[in-house]
Amino acid sequence: VGRYDADGAIYRAMQYDERELGRFALDGQIRSHGLFEGGELGWVEADGVVIQAGLILGEEEVGRVDGPEQAAAAAALLLLFLPDDAEENRRLAR
Repeated sequence: VGRYDADGAIYRAMQYDERELGRFALDGQIRSHGLFEGGELGWVEADGVVIQAGLILGEEEVGRVDGPEQAAAAAALLLLFLPDDAEENRRLAR
């Protein structure tokens, strides 16, 4: 599905290449590079709770991560897996 690098970039695997979706910082902050939704996306708290921040809906707990790479896992959740899940739900609703 994707990967992350030592600089905190999250990449999505595409058919012929990959695209950088956003970045995470070691303090847990996650930032999106989205065309219309770029900016601060959320963060992971010290206990592993992943928070998605939104201007309209406010802050929402969207999951929990565990292990030594919590910031990377939280970024993957917010940048890769939640958008894929939302797209699949929209597709099924049609």
